[in-house]
Order: sequence, then C-alpha cells, then structure tokens
Amino acid sequence: MPNNTSTSTAPFLPTLRPPSPSFSPSISLPPKPTFPTLPRGTSRSLLHRLRSIHTDSQFLTTVISALHPPLPVLVNKRAGEWYLDPKERQGAVYFKSTDGHYGNWGFSTRRLNLAVLEVTGGDVRGAIIVDSTRRGKRYPDSLSKTIPIWCAVINALLFPDFPSTYHQVFTPPRAVSKQETAHINSLMPTFVQQFMELNLDLKKQIKCLPKKPLRPYFVTPDDFFLHEQEEGESLIFEDYIPLVLVSVSRVVRNDGIEGEYIQGAG
Repeated sequence: MPNNTSTSTAPFLPTLRPPSPSFSPSISLPPKPTFPTLPRGTSRSLLHRLRSIHTDSQFLTTVISALHPPLPVLVNKRAGEWYLDPKERQGAVYFKSTDGHYGNWGFSTRRLNLAVLEVTGGDVRGAIIVDSTRRGKRYPDSLSKTIPIWCAVINALLFPDFPSTYHQVFTPPRAVSKQETAHINSLMPTFVQQFMELNLDLKKQIKCLPKKPLRPYFVTPDDFFLHEQEEGESLIFEDYIPLVLVSVSRVVRNDGIEGEYIQGAG
C-alpha cells in the first residue's frame, strides 16, 4: 500500500488540477501570437515553420520554469526534438502514436523506453515529456494513449501489491472518451503479460527505480492550468510521480494552419 508523504516535508510541486470555467492560472503565459492571414501556399514556407516552432518552444519554456523543483525533460522522437535545446534535455524517448490509434492500442516490447524509469528513479519528483501534433488535434496519440498505457504496465510490474486503481490507464478526458479508456483498461492484463514474457529484471536493468507509481498529466497551450500551491494545501501527487506530458502546439482547425502559424510545425 502507498505511504502518504507529509506535505510539511515534501519538496514543492505545483498542484495539478483539471480546468474549471472559473479558474485562472497564476502563471503568466507568453501572449498568444497573432499572424496575418496569407494565401495557403505561402503559409507552409520554411520561415513560417521556424517561427511557429519558436512560438511553441516559448510555451514549453514557460511550462518548464513553472515547475518547482525543476523536473528533467525528455523529448519524444522525432517531433518533440524540435522544441528544446539538446543541452537542456535529459534524453529522448520513442513512444509511437500508432500504438495508441483507436482499435490498435498496444504496448510495444521493442520500444520499452526505460529512460523514463532512469530519470524518475530515487528522489526525483517527476519528469516532463515533450511532443507535438498537427491538424487540429489537441494531443498526439503518443501522449494521450501510448504513454498512459506504458505507465499502467510499469505500475503493475513495479507495484503489484498496490490497489488496482494504480494499474489503470489515465487519459485526457478532452481527447479520449470514457468508452475508449474502458476498452484500453480491459486489455491491460494482456499488455502486462507481454512485458513479463520478456523476462526482464527491471531492478537489474535500472540502477534506481521510481519509488512511487507513475501517472500522466496533460498540458497544452489551450489548457495550461498549473498554479502555485496554496499554503497548507496537500499535494495531489502524494502517491504518484507525475509525468507531465506537454503537447506544445496550440490547436488550429482548418488543416492546422492559421495565417503564418502552423500547428505541429516540427
């Protein structure tokens, strides 16, 4: 069973909550850029793509600086690599969106992404994973489903005696329906068995494993609602290590183009 951490001794971490109509984040975001409307063909130029990537990278910098203590940052290949200087990241992972496509949900035994366990081991309070998507989607399937599946499998293997709720998939409600999440959860025993058949001893593979289960938390420019922890308020992640999954591009309809801005230009 998990041991609750006393809020008087736990390192500071902003509270992570779902959005509400009355909530206004206290973290100052960069002003939302405005772009003149140009003919569609010109909107795909290299310059416009680079400007869009720069805009999205500024949002990522805001998210990183809002978290205390600072969390290690991993980029998801290959789109996520565009948005952060290699000197500022702790590594790269490869979670494919195809493993999260509707009806094709799966756990990849070829892409185990054990780097996540390495950066969240010991006393680390969490990690950030960066990716982007195109054409009007809020999250790539890699963030909304592939990584949540991975987290649930790892939790079941590392913390088998924890309640079953710790072994379930957590998905963003704005992007994944309850019915789809229920379908994925029904497949979890199969995914866990697939990992077990690899006969990997994670305690030997990873020098220092996470001390608590992993739980995904979802952030985009359209719903960035991290806010400062109020005095005396308990931490929402006493029993979890948060993986802050950042989809850096804001949602743009009409084929992902709005003036000079291109969603997921990386």
